[in-house]
Amino acid sequence: MQTQVHFSGIREAVVGLIDAARHSVLVATAALSDRTLFDALVTARRRGLAVSLALCDDAANRESIIAWERLSAAGGSIFWIEAGSAHAAALQQRFCLIDGDSVVNGSFSWTPVASRSQENMILTQGDPAFAAQLRQAFARLSGEASPSAPGPLSGSSALSLHQDAALTDWRWQLRVLDNQLAALEAEAADMQRQIHLFDYEQEQAIGTLMRAYLDLRRRYLHALHARSAQEHSAEGAEQAESVYQQYEQARSAMAQEPQPLPLDAQQQQDLKQLSRKLAMQCHPDRVGDQDKARAQELFQQLQLGYQNNDLARLAELQHAIGQRLAAHSVAGSDNAESLQRRLAQLQSTLAQREQELAQLRRGPVWQTLRAQPVWATWFDQRAQQLQTEIRRYEIELAQVSHA
Repeated sequence: MQTQVHFSGIREAVVGLIDAARHSVLVATAALSDRTLFDALVTARRRGLAVSLALCDDAANRESIIAWERLSAAGGSIFWIEAGSAHAAALQQRFCLIDGDSVVNGSFSWTPVASRSQENMILTQGDPAFAAQLRQAFARLSGEASPSAPGPLSGSSALSLHQDAALTDWRWQLRVLDNQLAALEAEAADMQRQIHLFDYEQEQAIGTLMRAYLDLRRRYLHALHARSAQEHSAEGAEQAESVYQQYEQARSAMAQEPQPLPLDAQQQQDLKQLSRKLAMQCHPDRVGDQDKARAQELFQQLQLGYQNNDLARLAELQHAIGQRLAAHSVAGSDNAESLQRRLAQLQSTLAQREQELAQLRRGPVWQTLRAQPVWATWFDQRAQQLQTEIRRYEIELAQVSHA
């Protein structure tokens, strides 16, 4: 199984997937008002693909700018799901299934606003069980599924069928949310690993210069305060001292950590795939209560090994995780109460993870990584800046000390 998370260029990515589809596209979403995405569905149908769309039957969709008849006229299928029904609520967990294999889901809502906001799109490929579950979900949403025993139903049979239908809907929604959470956590792990590696390489490249700069800066501001004895100069000196001490502590802590191992491109890919696979197996939220403590320990070891490029350590953990945890993985719950509770928990956790990931992406280190993908170039530029600042503070410190 492979997953990719997109935080930008989502519309383009979805259109590209639809354009590359070979035989079928199924879309289930509460709303669709992005004309570019709808045009891609119409074009796919005109190329001969089976295209089906399940939508909520409400005023927002019926009165939108989208000319739905274009898809119908081309031979595509549109299924209008009654507003306020359980199926309409299920459409909030939107998904797109392409060629029976590629699953598109996430917070992206198929609207023009979504293309401009902080949303995500998750692409999952090579997970046949997940794809089959969503095919069945679409069949139920579109009304193509029928009871196995035809004929009139008694009141108790109808109630039982309704309850079974709700359980089935909750199970696939649970799977969608769980998959989305796993993808976001994997994305966060990748970002944290990149930040860790960047911090390590930056320390190796310019750590000595950074320490010299911070040391000179605090010494200069202390000398300036000793000369002027003003309140604002005291604040500046205290802040510079705090920054220097924090840097020293961080540098000392980094020196105690294992050094990240060098990996070639193929090893990097192997490391990423193995890490994601093991994270699914040993995440504390995905094992039985009796294994949570052990899973937490293994998960922390997995994260540390991944950050340090330790492919051998991950191979060792693969054996330990398979031996101790695989037999106790949590299976899908069978009763309504546990399913609803798990859905609520996942929705809450997912919202929290999305906020944490957004905060990580807004952080200064990640912004630097995005702006300067060639780290050596950044280090060279930063070294020149530090050398200039060091010379300036040396001159200013000498002037203040001899004044």
